[in-house]
This record gives sequence, C-alpha cells and structure tokens, in this order.
Amino acid sequence: MPKLRIFNPEHDMALAFGGTNYTPTPLAQKLRRDLQMLPAWFSASNDSILSRNPELDSNWAECINKRYKTSIKAVSTQEVGAFNDIEPWGWNRYLRRRLFLDGVQECFLPSEECINDIRNLSHRRISISFHHEFMERIPELQDNIPIESSDLNEVIDFARKHPKAYVKAPWSSSGKGVYRALDINALDNGTVAVSLEKGDAKLSDSGEMVMDVTVYSYELYDMVDIASLEENDVIIRKNEEVKVTELE
Repeated sequence: MPKLRIFNPEHDMALAFGGTNYTPTPLAQKLRRDLQMLPAWFSASNDSILSRNPELDSNWAECINKRYKTSIKAVSTQEVGAFNDIEPWGWNRYLRRRLFLDGVQECFLPSEECINDIRNLSHRRISISFHHEFMERIPELQDNIPIESSDLNEVIDFARKHPKAYVKAPWSSSGKGVYRALDINALDNGTVAVSLEKGDAKLSDSGEMVMDVTVYSYELYDMVDIASLEENDVIIRKNEEVKVTELE
C-alpha cells in the first residue's frame, strides 16, 4: 500500500489551538488549496497525495508522472479510509479527528499520547533548554537566556525593563503571537493574557546580529546544493557539526 501524504500548512496554528474543533484561517485554507500537491516533490514514486480538487490535480500529477517516470496519485477525502500509512506535514488533534471522520481506522492514526508529545515538543520552552545547552557548549558566547512566565504582570514588567526584547506566545502560530516589548504597552493587555491562557509565554532579550547562519539537517544533506551555501553555513551530519569550509 502506498503512503498517503498530506500538506496541512495550518498545522502549527492547529497545534497551538490544541483542540479538535479548529477552523483554519482563510489564508491557511488558501495556502493549502494552492500547494496541496507540494509533497509530490519529496514523495516516493508511488505515493498518493490528499487533494481537495483531485480531478484538476490528477491532470497535473499525470504531467509530472510522464516527465519523471513516477506514479504519484491525487486522491480525495472519500478515499483516505483505504490507507494505513499516512504522513502529513504535521500531526495535531484537529487533523487526527478529520481523518478519523473521513474513514481512517484509529489504529492507523497516532495516539492521543503521541499528539500530546508532539505538542509538548513544539512548545517554545524547548528552545530555552536548547539555549542552555548551546551556552554550555560554547562558554565564551555571551548571551541572555530566555525565560518563561505565566504571570501577566511579570511579562509587562519584563517588557518595560527590556524594550528591545520579544514576548512570544507558547506555540508558534505563523508569525502571530510574537510581540516586541516596545509594543506591549500599546497592546490591550488582554491580547497577552489570552496567550498566557494557552501556556507560559517566552521572554527573550534581543541581541545585535553578527552574521546570518543556516543549519541543514543530516536528513537533507544529500539534497543540499553545496555550491549554493554560504561560508558561515553549518550542516549537522551524524551528530557532527560540519562547516561549509570543511566540506570536500
């Protein structure tokens, strides 16, 4: 049985929402409609892709299949129940419920515990732990480590003391939920309070930019065009950091 791939760009906002009765924003829905066949470029040659317009997308897939000798197929929501291997852009409770209602057997869906783990690992507090580890590995690096708070008064006090800092909602939401400390006083405090209801806010001071650095994971190593990389870019390969200047 081929794998069913799903492009669901509303994933991070659905994950931040946390529940099953989520309604994607009009922009997220448009992005999904426009790019729903995006997985074709990284799918196996016989994978299927969920489409809300399978007739139109099947014509496009046919052209791609002829050109690249593949057999990718666009399928509708009525066909998803036949799949036992599903790989979306990201798992969340909203998508899990939608697929279950569309006929996918529950044994082929991630458990509630798994979804909880994904959500917890997506919380911005994980980046604070990473920040601590990064500072330990590079002791000469001078930086302010972000903090986490669920107290609205503490958040506002932090913003006033660090006007160049940022206050971030617990989960990423496609650019929403990130406020400059300078703007906190101009915001309705209820805006920040709503974010705190979903979890602790992340408070991070802003530093001066030294350089742009891009990090590529080992899984994507074979797909990276080395000639297009910059001198300061880093590739994480087999738990080993390799600078572009060190590559053969």
